[in-house]
Amino acid sequence: MNIRLKNVKVYSTRQNKFEKRDVCINNGVFVGENNFNADEVWDCENEILIPNFVSNFGEVAKEIAKEVFDPKEIARRVTQRYFENGYSKIVEEINDFELAKAFGECWIETQIVSGDLKLLEKIKRLNKRNLTVGVVVDLILDSPDEIDEKVMYAHKNGHTIYTNLYESLMRAGEISTQYSKSPIEVARDFGMLDGKLVSTNNVCLDKEDIVQMGDVSLCVAPKANMFSALGFEPLGLVKNYEKDVGFWTPNEFGLDMFENMRAALCVCRASMNDEELLSEKDVLCWATGVCGLCPENNKIASFLLINSKKSQKNIENIVDLVKFSTSADIKKNVVAGKVVYKK
Repeated sequence: MNIRLKNVKVYSTRQNKFEKRDVCINNGVFVGENNFNADEVWDCENEILIPNFVSNFGEVAKEIAKEVFDPKEIARRVTQRYFENGYSKIVEEINDFELAKAFGECWIETQIVSGDLKLLEKIKRLNKRNLTVGVVVDLILDSPDEIDEKVMYAHKNGHTIYTNLYESLMRAGEISTQYSKSPIEVARDFGMLDGKLVSTNNVCLDKEDIVQMGDVSLCVAPKANMFSALGFEPLGLVKNYEKDVGFWTPNEFGLDMFENMRAALCVCRASMNDEELLSEKDVLCWATGVCGLCPENNKIASFLLINSKKSQKNIENIVDLVKFSTSADIKKNVVAGKVVYKK
């Protein structure tokens, strides 16, 4: 299927704003316009093209499972919620095989994370292209032997480790009391920093912790943390040290990525008293997992089309996009050339 996106607004690095152009797709891949014959033409007047959003850690399935009991229906609803809000890749903590199996039948690219290594092995044997696995390590609840086993398994198989080190002063204090070291030092002693490690929720990080983290990725949830009174994550320090950052979607409340981006900006600017330290483009890169915001030839055609004609103003640049948009402005969510959500 050849598709031409007519007059869609695409980010121009040179002009630092969105500019109209045609974008062409051949069998789910971006291609050039030369000698392109379209089977379909999408009229994208007043629509902005940006990359899809990515959830770096989520527990939406847990929330929906409180009301729905059929694994297939849970997976369907979770996928629908994510697609409606512009996501193409998600990470979900799941400890039930039938539910994990149900996600394998959905279109969305899902990493299932769990502390149950036998469960992860069963999931891997499903051989589903859209499913990968990650390992959850709990430095408080897991015994040292269990932690060693999980870390060894993750490193041997090239899996990402997910752990909660600095969610609150109480949690960080429990870890420090148990091991007589800071949480990041404990993680290092167990070898967790030797592979891919994601620290989920990082409210009580300080400068020394961030320096010691090295290449550890951070998963932040500024909106959820404010509402649950956990505190403010030090996003200014995170930006200063150029950490790899993504957003955590703890439940359906946190799925609107535009709200998450605005929350991150507010937390950083208010806590650091600096309006320029963290930019709208920075948080958009966190939200999408990429810093290249323009479609590239020969790359998979996965993207969002966002309404640019707002009642209060027309969206012309990234500042306006982040400031004024919501999930309700998503017109289409396209994954590998397939429309997975259309308003």
